[in-house]
Amino acid sequence: MFRTSLTNLAHISYATIHEESALTMGWNQVGKRPIIERPVSIDGQTDCNSEGSFSTTNRQEKVLELKDRLKCLLAKHCGSTKHPDVIDTINELAELNPYKEKCAQSSQFPGDFVSHTSPNFPGRLKPAKGQENVVQYTLGRLSFGIFEPHHLVCTVRSIHNLVKKETMKDAKHLFSYNFICDITIHTPDGDLPANLIMEGQCYESSNVNNRLNVTFTGGTLKPIEDVWLSTNMMDLWTKTFADVYKKANEERSFSGWAWHFILKAMLGLSMPSDDTKRKEGFHFEMKRSPIGHLDVLYLDEFLRITRGNRGTVVVVERAMETAIQ
Repeated sequence: MFRTSLTNLAHISYATIHEESALTMGWNQVGKRPIIERPVSIDGQTDCNSEGSFSTTNRQEKVLELKDRLKCLLAKHCGSTKHPDVIDTINELAELNPYKEKCAQSSQFPGDFVSHTSPNFPGRLKPAKGQENVVQYTLGRLSFGIFEPHHLVCTVRSIHNLVKKETMKDAKHLFSYNFICDITIHTPDGDLPANLIMEGQCYESSNVNNRLNVTFTGGTLKPIEDVWLSTNMMDLWTKTFADVYKKANEERSFSGWAWHFILKAMLGLSMPSDDTKRKEGFHFEMKRSPIGHLDVLYLDEFLRITRGNRGTVVVVERAMETAIQ
């Protein structure tokens, strides 16, 4: 189960759109807003040339219409890509993908992206009626059983996918491929804003066009700057995470220890520990991560749509700012 969950990291993403309060984050707004494309007026009719293909102008207008429709549908359906209207719109955009081949070699592939799609991996806490746009997991489930205390409830506020070109791997483009998740950790004594960062790499597949192999190398849970600048909040952080890994080890069963050592051997895991500086948070490394993949269905200067190896479709939009907090 743990290994399967780690593979899912290759295509996990979250959509973020509307903020209501610290406890009720919706899926229509993020800290760094996506770039806004020029407004257009579309009457729903698209002209074709004599050969039945789109002219350049009509093609651009059709793409803008489809992208606007897709974002509206995702907002309406709380970030789900399973609704038939969402699926149809994505399929239409895929047909108009300007990068039909070798998209990873395009200058549009790297960047800082924010997500319009909601997470769909198991363990999401059932939202209250009328709050379907609120996405919550326990810290243990959100971090795939790695970060403690497992039971704390977390609200996912936004997610960024930061892609940076690094070097070449076997004559193929290699990128860092990190997810920066902005979460609120709900403790009995108050809320703690934090960043949960999953660090990975992706590189071009050698045998499938527009496919990238994805592997994850580690992760970090740390307080945001506002927390460690506040004495009260840092005291709460210290209290919440005091000796949590020591306590987890003391409470682990014999079978739990056996599984713990198997995972460390299989994946080359170095687990978080209590011996860490408060501002740096907690970190783990994974030297032998499972490899997943993603297929790029659509890519342009503003939008990227991918499908992961388990069928998860992710829609992300380029952020106006590229610096990560």
